[in-house]
Amino acid sequence: LTPTATVAADPRMCNPSVKALWRSFSLGKGELTVNPGPECSFRLGETDLPALPEGKEYALRVDEKGAAIVGKDYGGLMRGFMSLLMKIEHSENAFLIQSVEECSDYHIQNRFLHICVFPENDLYFIKKLVRLAALCQYTHIVIEFWGMLQYDCMKELAWPQAFTKDQARELIRECRDLGIEPVPMFNQLGHATASRNCYGKHVVLDQNPALEHLFTPDGWAWNIASAP
Repeated sequence: LTPTATVAADPRMCNPSVKALWRSFSLGKGELTVNPGPECSFRLGETDLPALPEGKEYALRVDEKGAAIVGKDYGGLMRGFMSLLMKIEHSENAFLIQSVEECSDYHIQNRFLHICVFPENDLYFIKKLVRLAALCQYTHIVIEFWGMLQYDCMKELAWPQAFTKDQARELIRECRDLGIEPVPMFNQLGHATASRNCYGKHVVLDQNPALEHLFTPDGWAWNIASAP
């Protein structure tokens, strides 16, 4: 395997996240150039694209001619790519992948991971979780912001260090670039103060105690009975 490689692949793979993972798995020495190829495919070298069996998310082939992946969709292709990355071996200055033919063998079709974004988390940390989820072959990620997304109204709904909309878009793009479907989740309308019960924090009242009338006496949810 040559760390600096040119492949013919689905044009959607020409994104910073894919290239960063390739570079990481080649110990920082590799660069991946993606030329447009057939959708839901990846081909390095001259090996033939494998056939995709019915009901499988991806098929992967590695032989002396190169490596090739076919996915049922972009997500399947990326999970095949993650499997390929984890087969890279390092021996002194050489990068090797053993010959293999592989198909996905998942018993659960939709594999969800739930990420909570807390005040202690920055964008870089959440991105690392997304990349780890992709390597672990998850298909969906629920991203729940605990006072960590800025709104156009009522500034107390977010901590001062909360993500901007542009940062949230960047996070969503990271998910999709890696073949994971992001599922946003907002908890303000339900367990609005659960973080106080769990962690001693309340995004609204810690910043403005005068807004206590907006919440039920038990401090769990919005007090809809107080609405005019």
